[in-house]
Amino acid sequence: MTFTHKTLFAAILSGAILTACSTDDDSIYPEFGTMTDSRDNQTYKIVTLGDATWMAENLNYKANDSWCYDNDADNCEIYGRLYTWNSAKDNVCPSGWHLPSNAEWDDLFDMVTEDPKEKALKSTSWGDSSQTKVDPNNPYGAGTDLYGMRILPAGKSAHLSLAGRVFNGLGTEANFWTSDNYDEKSAELICFRNLNGNRCGGYTIKTDGLSIRCIKD
Repeated sequence: MTFTHKTLFAAILSGAILTACSTDDDSIYPEFGTMTDSRDNQTYKIVTLGDATWMAENLNYKANDSWCYDNDADNCEIYGRLYTWNSAKDNVCPSGWHLPSNAEWDDLFDMVTEDPKEKALKSTSWGDSSQTKVDPNNPYGAGTDLYGMRILPAGKSAHLSLAGRVFNGLGTEANFWTSDNYDEKSAELICFRNLNGNRCGGYTIKTDGLSIRCIKD
C-alpha cells in the first residue's frame, strides 16, 4: 500500500469512526428510588424515565371500593389492590402523585425503544407461553423489564348481578385505570396480555376493579 493509499484508508477509517460516534442515542436510562406513602407508611419502588417519575409497583392503599385479588391479603402484598374507577379518581394516589392519563401512558411508550414495547415493560415474573419456549425472541410470554417498571399480571375484578364480585386474569393480564372518562358508565384503561406482544386499551365499566400506577405531579 502506497503512502497515498494509506492516507486515504486512514481518512476513510477516521470518518467512519467519527460517523459512528456521532450517531444519536435515544435510549432512556431509568433512575431508581423509593417513596413512602405517609397515609399508611407503605414504601414503593419508583423509577424516573425522562421527565416522568412513576411508581414501579401497583398501589396498595386500602380505600373504599378496592379489593385484594380473591380477597386474599397475600395477593395485595404482591400485586397491589384493585380499584373501581371512581375510587381511583378520588385522590387515591398519595399527595404529590396522580392517576396517569392515556396521554401520559403514551409518553411512557414513546420513550421505549425496544420492540415489542410491552415486553420491555413487563416484569420477568410473567409466565412463559408455549410460543416463548419455542422461540425465545418471540414477543409473547415473559417480559424483560428493561426499564424497571415491573408491570405485573395482577388480573382484575368485576361485579356480576348474580355472582357478586368475581376475580379473573391473575398471572395472564394486567389492567390499569387511566384518568380519562369515556362515558357515564365507562372509563379508559391500559392493558397488557400474556399472549399479545402489544399494549391494548379501550374502556370498561367503572365498577370493574383494576390496578393503579401513580405518576408524580
